[in-house]
Amino acid sequence: MDRFTFEAASTPLETYEWDNTWIAKSGDKETPRIFYIGDSISCGNRGAINRISEGKLLCDGFGTSKALDNEAFLPAVKLFASQIERYDVVFFNNGLHGWHLDDETEYFELYDKFVSGLLEFFGGAKKLVILMTTNITNDKELAKRVPKRNAAAIKVAEKYSLPCVDLYGKSLEIAHLQSGDGVHFTPEGYEELSRMIIEFAENFI
Repeated sequence: MDRFTFEAASTPLETYEWDNTWIAKSGDKETPRIFYIGDSISCGNRGAINRISEGKLLCDGFGTSKALDNEAFLPAVKLFASQIERYDVVFFNNGLHGWHLDDETEYFELYDKFVSGLLEFFGGAKKLVILMTTNITNDKELAKRVPKRNAAAIKVAEKYSLPCVDLYGKSLEIAHLQSGDGVHFTPEGYEELSRMIIEFAENFI
């Protein structure tokens, strides 16, 4: 995953801003379809989900470095998602970018606003699932902030009665499967995370 930049930027825009989008088997209108919105971890998981599910699920993705206060973020997600007629479940994760935001106030308020926008666009709480942000092992200060951001995400999920999947807890269990940068994962690590998402999706749909 070294093609995706990661930095502890203290400014609204990072040195390199990126989006990574993917539609799996775009002509297939029958197979259950997932939409996964997140960061570079989502890109690794998206590929693993499509491999592991062996055609039983299709996972589309919008991975990005955009922070929650980026006004282009939600419109870009909506524009991408408008290409597909139907999503059976939408997974949302955000937490490894936008470090200029205060974790407990700004981050919570912007997370709430973003989730509200997703609910409006995708037709309510029956499709949206919150994914916890994975751990960081190479930066002690950022590692302390991830649980705070997950707490804010859980608070928003509870507000809208949305389910959560604890990828954070799983990332702690498989810390030995993180790559040398302390942020991303080995292929085996992404598979471990993705099996949790697949299991949840199969029970949710």
